[in-house]
Amino acid sequence: MKIRTKVYLVITIATAALAALLIMSGLYFFGLSSSATEREHALMAAELVQTGLVMGLMAGNFNETELVHELSDVIPALHSVRIARTEAVVRQYGGTDDVPKFDEER
Repeated sequence: MKIRTKVYLVITIATAALAALLIMSGLYFFGLSSSATEREHALMAAELVQTGLVMGLMAGNFNETELVHELSDVIPALHSVRIARTEAVVRQYGGTDDVPKFDEER
């Protein structure tokens, strides 16, 4: 092999390795960013549920189905919500055995 061919071969291999490294690191950081965004959305949904529950329970006009549909309007990517009342909430505000579940295919 001539020296020129060897140089071209080394440059080609180095370029391919750098391109592969760039692609892999880009995918890795995209995954990190996506999981952070999902975590933020989950925290926002939890805060909205908590605020809606507290306001509804304090006002005495709590409607779980209505709250869940409002949440799905605010967070379009929300597919399912399950609201479970703890014993302390049932003791303080009362409760029912039938807790509706919202599950909508989008």
